[in-house]
Amino acid sequence: MLKVLKATYHDGKFELEEQLGSEWEGKTVEITIKSDEVSETEQGRKARVEQFLEKWKQHPGTELTEDYKFDRDEIYDR
Repeated sequence: MLKVLKATYHDGKFELEEQLGSEWEGKTVEITIKSDEVSETEQGRKARVEQFLEKWKQHPGTELTEDYKFDRDEIYDR
């Protein structure tokens, strides 16, 4: 069975926004955590991408025009 609930973590425990029925008493559940906050690893990844793009711009012949569009099929034309 799949049931999606929202909860807030306080003092080492999850506090559900809605209560479960008695049929859940004593049952073990699997919890998947999804957060709307940006993780540090995602921020780090974005910073590395920006650094790469800055270095890319410094190399001759790597300039892209504003209207450039990548076409994967064009690469494989023979």
